[in-house]
Amino acid sequence: MPFKEFFKIHLKMIYRNRAGIFWTVIIPVAIYVAVSSLPLGQVINADIDYPKYLLPGIIAMVVMQGGIYTLAYAIIELKSRGVLKRLAVTPLTKTQFILSLMAARLTVVLIQVFVLTVIGVLIFNTQFTWRGITIATFVLLGGAIFLLMGLVISTFANTYESAAPITAGIGLPLAFLGNIFYPAEQLPPALHSIANFLPITYLADGLRQSYIYGAGISDLTWQLFVLSIWFIAFFILATWRFKLED
Repeated sequence: MPFKEFFKIHLKMIYRNRAGIFWTVIIPVAIYVAVSSLPLGQVINADIDYPKYLLPGIIAMVVMQGGIYTLAYAIIELKSRGVLKRLAVTPLTKTQFILSLMAARLTVVLIQVFVLTVIGVLIFNTQFTWRGITIATFVLLGGAIFLLMGLVISTFANTYESAAPITAGIGLPLAFLGNIFYPAEQLPPALHSIANFLPITYLADGLRQSYIYGAGISDLTWQLFVLSIWFIAFFILATWRFKLED
């Protein structure tokens, strides 16, 4: 079965890329520990420990980076090595390739979420009232959106050099406007309006509501609705733009 086989292949590619594991697992944990150690509790203006507030945001950032940076560069590497052209003559369809790639990457994202959560509990003694199904739903949906976004980015660049300005131009605004390190409501009105449009804002908010307040899926229908619209839009765009023959 093409999907199953290429799912395994994608996982092996991720596992063998030790530099990628370092950047996708170790670095996010280091960022979380470093920022949580800073006296930034007053930033959120709430009776919540900053490490507790920050963790869902860092998870949202990790989900975003896994698509915009990691996947975009991985696809560009496959293109440069001619792998995609060779796949084009196999029974694998474009949709099967996209779905198997997303399934493998989302498996890694779930592992990242688990590691970050354990770090938050063990190092900062944070106590969460989470809903596992709700968190998994947001992580998988958000991960799918940003993986598709990374796939779309890869169609506009053939080298790391040409991709870097695109990924930075998209990733940095998402990181600083996306409700990750501080509430989006504290941004100036113009930037707040932009933040209200971004998918990462709703991903971070949904994760935070579930982690901290135990919100369930029925309590977060608006966030899920917005993320679903983003998913549909990027799935259509990715299946239109991406070609195995590239």
